Amino acid sequence: MFNMRGGPEGIRGSDPRFHVGWQYLKDLISEDSLNLDLQGKLSNELEEKKTSIINHISIMGDLGNILISNIRKKLNDVGQHPKVKTVVEDVVRRVVEEQEKVVIFCHHIATMHEVFGALKDKIKVSAITRKTSKKDRIIWEGAWNSLLKADKNIDSKIKSAILSCVVRSPFRRQVMSWLPEKPKDEIDLKHALKNTPLRNIIARKKLPSIYKTVQDMAIKNPTIFDKNKWAWPSAVTTATSDEQIALFNTPFGPDILVATDRLSEGIDLHKCCRLMVHYEFDPSPVRIRQREGRIRRIKGWAQAINKPIEYAKPIYANTRDEQLVKIVESRLVRFDLLLGGAPKVDIDNDACKTPNSGLLEKLCKRIGTNNINDCLAIPKPKGKSA
Repeated sequence: MFNMRGGPEGIRGSDPRFHVGWQYLKDLISEDSLNLDLQGKLSNELEEKKTSIINHISIMGDLGNILISNIRKKLNDVGQHPKVKTVVEDVVRRVVEEQEKVVIFCHHIATMHEVFGALKDKIKVSAITRKTSKKDRIIWEGAWNSLLKADKNIDSKIKSAILSCVVRSPFRRQVMSWLPEKPKDEIDLKHALKNTPLRNIIARKKLPSIYKTVQDMAIKNPTIFDKNKWAWPSAVTTATSDEQIALFNTPFGPDILVATDRLSEGIDLHKCCRLMVHYEFDPSPVRIRQREGRIRRIKGWAQAINKPIEYAKPIYANTRDEQLVKIVESRLVRFDLLLGGAPKVDIDNDACKTPNSGLLEKLCKRIGTNNINDCLAIPKPKGKSA
């Protein structure tokens, strides 16, 4: 049943989406997708597969209906897909412990929605454990109100919009998690907001304080606090609008952005993010490099906090997902070579085998290991002759 493709191309191997999530399979065998009365209301792909599945069920008779029913029940009982669960837990840990933003790229829409839903559930549980008291909320609102009233650099018309945004519970929970300790009173909180660096990250070049950042945003881009245009902030987003992307590019707002390759071109995400997860690989190495280019920019967050850009490639071992990652990684090596990149080689370690190992061994035999080392070394500048 899982091997069915439908259509003129006939049967193929199991769909790779079954190895990275359950959502596509749930959609494929749901009662709605197999309902003959929903003609034209499903996606084109499900419409193509529906007829083939229905034909197989009708051939199998009652056994087919029992099989589909059992699969649906099993999917509901099994819980989250192992890869979804592992990635979500690791991403949330990085967000909470290291105060970092993360971009997650998926290749399929169904997978994106599944990862997004799992993240929302995880973040919701985390938010419940960090609830604040009524007294804390009064202190919070009083501190911000006092700071804004005393600020002569911000237009008075914008101050009320800023206050309506910063007193909301998601913003309050997010910023409170950056403070080194819980403020005792309004004066203590004002001092913390004016002196704690963004996300409480100690960088080589000191980052602006929390309040200084809000002040700069109000001066340079005051529309960001317009509650009629912006939804401030949720823990995760699927980037369905330019406003959500713009908010992700601020130090505040969503900490996790889940997207498909629709965002792999023409969008900069480097301003406050240095971490990317390739949850699913696109078969094209060009698309992978385009994804990575979203956070690989000069004057980005990695440069601001003096930390490297990181790309994660989670693998569900012993499945088709593992094979796909290996294939795409080998394509990336060849693609980078075509663009003039230097291959990663280790001529002194026989255990290190790369797609270029065979070529390297031939070169070593022909012109010698020492000469190869000289070729790979960075040439030293020659001094000027007298």
